[in-house]
Amino acid sequence: MSSLSADQRARLAAAKLSALVTDHTGAAIDQPHGFGGGAAVMVDATAWVLIDDRPVTGLGRALAWAERQGAAAVSVVAETDTGVLARRASAFALPIEVWACSGRELQPASPDPIPAVAEPSAAELEAATVLADMGVDVVVEHGVVTGEVLGLEMARVVTVGDEVVLLPGVGRNDRDGHATLLGDSDDAARLATLARVASDITAHRRGDAADRHPLGRMARERWLRRHVLDDPALVGAALLNLAEPTVPRSSLTETAAAFATGVGVDGTPVVVACTVGIDLDLVPAAADVRLVHQAHIGRDDCRLVLVTPGRSLQPVIGRLSQLLVQPASVVVVDDDWYRRNPG
Repeated sequence: MSSLSADQRARLAAAKLSALVTDHTGAAIDQPHGFGGGAAVMVDATAWVLIDDRPVTGLGRALAWAERQGAAAVSVVAETDTGVLARRASAFALPIEVWACSGRELQPASPDPIPAVAEPSAAELEAATVLADMGVDVVVEHGVVTGEVLGLEMARVVTVGDEVVLLPGVGRNDRDGHATLLGDSDDAARLATLARVASDITAHRRGDAADRHPLGRMARERWLRRHVLDDPALVGAALLNLAEPTVPRSSLTETAAAFATGVGVDGTPVVVACTVGIDLDLVPAAADVRLVHQAHIGRDDCRLVLVTPGRSLQPVIGRLSQLLVQPASVVVVDDDWYRRNPG
């Protein structure tokens, strides 16, 4: 389907959903609506939504469409990632059924189990102590160790054969470029490069400079997380730590919430999800992180807080947050929070 135009993909998705729903329900349905990355149609009070484009991040889009239609229930159809979708759907009080599609067959999807934590090797963690000594945040997500400056990745620990290497750079292309330039350079040269990359990021993420350079505009949701970690009282927390998403980011430029977990001022566990920009999958992704965190700590009373600047707050996010079995709260920060960040 990658060679088809957007219009052709939309028509194909609509035809596919129409056939699937008719076969499954026996209902004669209207022409499905266009839906970002798929198609959607109402059958009585149920919203049927086909997610073709990266289904793992599509539940929020499906629920936003269903909510606009006033649906009493939602049936989500996808060919992949249905286990994650079903687990995320279980966090909602709204009846949501996830269907795994194979050809013209639909089968109810079972929720994926709570994922185990992937741990990096001791050698990889040891290599990252250089970053910690520089004041860089050491971030471990899905077993990958990186260094972040104000939320932006500036180095990554990689294992090549038996060798553990700390590579500076913002993203893969930048790391590859630095690796070529550094070659067999000694430790002093590598440390100097790491320090220079960290300094460049800080300069471009300081005050008004953040609006004038790509390094200032990238991964702002993770920068906002750093802002909240520095002031946990913003979300009613006494202590917060970095936490990983349940689905790895596909790239540094992907819009994906950044998470933290900790303890509220009242002693209750808290999960925090930070976002900047429009992210319709914020609520399902955040609810999934809470499900995983609650399972890992053996409690079921975690408070969920969604943090966003005012201009990024979409009314549908607030409505979806109230559809959860355990509703989330929303904390709105000033739109210029990053300009006042000292860096």
